[in-house]
Amino acid sequence: MFRPYYVPRVPALPANARSTTVGDLAKRTAAVRRHTAVALLVMLVEASSMMPVLAVLTLEVHIEHSHSLKDKRHVVKGLKDRLRSRFNVAVAEIDGMDSWQRSVIAAVTVSNDRTHAEKVLQTVENDAANVLGSMLVSTGLEFV
Repeated sequence: MFRPYYVPRVPALPANARSTTVGDLAKRTAAVRRHTAVALLVMLVEASSMMPVLAVLTLEVHIEHSHSLKDKRHVVKGLKDRLRSRFNVAVAEIDGMDSWQRSVIAAVTVSNDRTHAEKVLQTVENDAANVLGSMLVSTGLEFV
């Protein structure tokens, strides 16, 4: 939702007045600076509320029945493809690439609302837990 920024009005001089004294000019300049500072603060508050939230879910997986990298790759690739297609998240294996039975997978989403990002990754975690069962060792959720 777009809201126009608050732009304060600078006190204007009367139409028949002439601002020729240094004191009048100094007062007007100070008023302009004050109003500009207020407008900038309002713009910063508006902009900070629109900052994107980056949420990262890490899944640590132990694949006990795997006896080769090919076996592990089959499980990891299937999980990654499933999460990508169902939840529109970025998924990558970030650790344990050389291990036959261990893998750490990260799922990432970007949103303008922290609660939405948390709900999406909570759903991803629940789905991964249903698919992996006891192979899911631990999970972690963090916001950047």
